[in-house]
Amino acid sequence: MKIKFTNLYKLIPKKNKINSKIISLIKKANFIGGDEVKLFEKNFANFVGAKNCVSVANGTDALEIAIKSLNLKKESEVIVPNNTWISTAEAVISNNLKVIFCDVNLDDYSICTTDLKKKN
Repeated sequence: MKIKFTNLYKLIPKKNKINSKIISLIKKANFIGGDEVKLFEKNFANFVGAKNCVSVANGTDALEIAIKSLNLKKESEVIVPNNTWISTAEAVISNNLKVIFCDVNLDDYSICTTDLKKKN
């Protein structure tokens, strides 16, 4: 069976502007820290209506920081889908919390509410 994936490239408006900006950032080696990142954080915070925004290196960092911000008690249980990338569970464990895996709904790959109810 061949599964057709969404072609995200076709969905991007202003490709040339985006591509030229990425090339410029790489040439300047200004994609980690610096004025461009500060401007992005400011603009993104305004866009989502947040007081602050901090960009991170990757999704794992984002998950770890997000979980840490919840100030959960050590060994608290966090339910994650069993059809996920390792970083999801890793972020829970690195915060001294317990991972509880939950089945997913095979129709849309969201957490299966039937299995979720069994986790209580």
